[in-house]
Amino acid sequence: MTSVDPEPLQILGIDAAVDPVNTGLAIARQSHGTWRIDSLETGQKKSGIAHQAAILLDPSQPILLAIDAPLGWPTEFATNLSVHRAGESLKNEPQLLFARETDRIVYQHTGLTPLSVSADRIARTAVAALAVVDALRNALGQPLPLLFDPTDCQGGGLIEVYPAATLKQRGLPSRGYKKPEARASRNDIVDSIGQELELNGHEAACLDSDHCLDAVLCVLTAMDFLEGTCLSPPTPERAAREGWIWFRTDRSASK
Repeated sequence: MTSVDPEPLQILGIDAAVDPVNTGLAIARQSHGTWRIDSLETGQKKSGIAHQAAILLDPSQPILLAIDAPLGWPTEFATNLSVHRAGESLKNEPQLLFARETDRIVYQHTGLTPLSVSADRIARTAVAALAVVDALRNALGQPLPLLFDPTDCQGGGLIEVYPAATLKQRGLPSRGYKKPEARASRNDIVDSIGQELELNGHEAACLDSDHCLDAVLCVLTAMDFLEGTCLSPPTPERAAREGWIWFRTDRSASK
């Protein structure tokens, strides 16, 4: 796939959560060919994430939103529930009911298992994330369509990302780095991604808050998407319904 020059795109990375204070928000812009983090913060209870982001973004320039949350549900899960009645069995295998095609492919390539959007907590996060996307569309006056090719993003759009896969494909610690005692792992991550993305003085925020770090990793994945180094969905029709996790295909030795 051919890479695309993303200027004058703005990248908005969101580490989504039900509670705004557990949400990370990163905004990056490109200057002289280098992406730089211009804003990095966590959410505030009194103002919605969309409002908070809209204040920091330029609505006259297209936005690529990279969000860490499922954006759809497994096709078989949705189909079964639409006709299911209490007490009846479900007809599909659990793997099809609770994992999307993209979840299975992430596991095949990385050994990581994304949380099932059919489960309680991550389902609530997905609903909250979709509400944020809708609010951003209204606040910014941009359609933010779901994207499947970097050459289609000149007008901005939306992609789903998974920070753990972004780390794993770079040979960086992808498990346990969020724990308070894992500051050394976060430091390794910050040092490494700082070679690809100008953190612009936000290193301490990444070390202190895993929500901020994951928001920056969302930005990094958006950069991978723009460069055309991510795996594309084998069945676009299913991806359009279920969502698709973007992650780069080239992989260093994992830790």
